[in-house]
Amino acid sequence: MKQVTQYESFDGKRFDTEAECRSHEAGLSHMRLVGLTIEQVVAAIARTDAELALAIEYVGAKIARARRESGDLRRERKGKTQDAPLAPGGEA
Repeated sequence: MKQVTQYESFDGKRFDTEAECRSHEAGLSHMRLVGLTIEQVVAAIARTDAELALAIEYVGAKIARARRESGDLRRERKGKTQDAPLAPGGEA
């Protein structure tokens, strides 16, 4: 007899390696967010539920990437500052 180690994703699918399991979970991370309670969100923010926090981070990254690709979200260059609006009368 030999001991066998497998990794089980949050949806119950089993994998031979941790990397395969994490990759699968990352692809389905949006499913983890369905039906969350306030307590679960608080636990993710406090990092007492690190796996849920990671799922939220993955989904946030996907949303930001999609917004950047669509041109809806643009990154500002470091050091670039926006000019302050002028006061009435044209004075700064």
